[in-house]
Amino acid sequence: MMRNAPRIPPIMNWRLATLSLIFQISVLPAQDAESLRLAGDEALAAGLWEIAAIRYGDLLTNPELPSDEKPAAALRLAESWIRSGQPDLARRALDLLEESFVAGLPETRFWKAQALAGINRFGDAIEEFGALLAAPDGIHRAESARTRANLQLALEPDGEDALATLSEFAANATPSEESATRHQIIALLLDRGNVADAREAMTQATTQVPEFSKRAAFLEGRLLLAEGESALAADVFGSLLANGEGQSLMDHHGAALGLADARWAMVERDLAVEGLLAFMGTHPDSPLLGPMFDRLANWLPESPGPDDPIMVRLESWIPEH
Repeated sequence: MMRNAPRIPPIMNWRLATLSLIFQISVLPAQDAESLRLAGDEALAAGLWEIAAIRYGDLLTNPELPSDEKPAAALRLAESWIRSGQPDLARRALDLLEESFVAGLPETRFWKAQALAGINRFGDAIEEFGALLAAPDGIHRAESARTRANLQLALEPDGEDALATLSEFAANATPSEESATRHQIIALLLDRGNVADAREAMTQATTQVPEFSKRAAFLEGRLLLAEGESALAADVFGSLLANGEGQSLMDHHGAALGLADARWAMVERDLAVEGLLAFMGTHPDSPLLGPMFDRLANWLPESPGPDDPIMVRLESWIPEH
């Protein structure tokens, strides 16, 4: 038996798997329609939008592709272009989706709405998503509701239209979709400072879906903090921070920020600063690093001296070059 074999870190395993997939996809024979379709599907599932677009594009022009399979190939090509996040490709997707052989498919309107959003035609996208939501059996209704609400927020920061979209959808959603949407409503209300309405929305989120239990706990922590229950909020955030399983990255890192806020409100200020800096030190690539630095800056006195506790800790945290 081989002993002391080098262990490949998980992130390297992921990178190697991704590179292997790219290599496998790149050497597939262009004349094999089925291989092109499978390669496109694998690349799309892996988030390799450019590779997926190349394969679906080759598939769409492949003479072996049966005519009745061309609409599906065109849809996946349009999806790949849209997901790439490039406005010029979103325009190409919009043109493709308006072709007669694709226009009648159930998914076409959804991806047309996404393409419109991708080229910043938010008003038109909102209208298309609204039409999808108006159909009880419409496809991708949950994603349509969430995306429509986000676009409405971009156009009208007061959030009234977004709340209306989410509330109407939640009233007729599946238990899982309802739970996710109610949580989005609570987060939106908290972002707007409507604490009482957020608490009322939390009481309405009665459907218990295990997969969203940690999300519900994070929002409860935010609510408690906003209601002045700092000690209770600290307990919730501390528990979430100790075990990241079942949480999104944003919520897990948000728990570190919430715990620091709760400690600061409890006048445990040294502990708040030390805990936040420790988390930042072990997560230097955190998506919330900016807000964390902002919080520390807000906690500084107006004219901090070089021996101010926060300045001292920040200096010790920043690596030497």
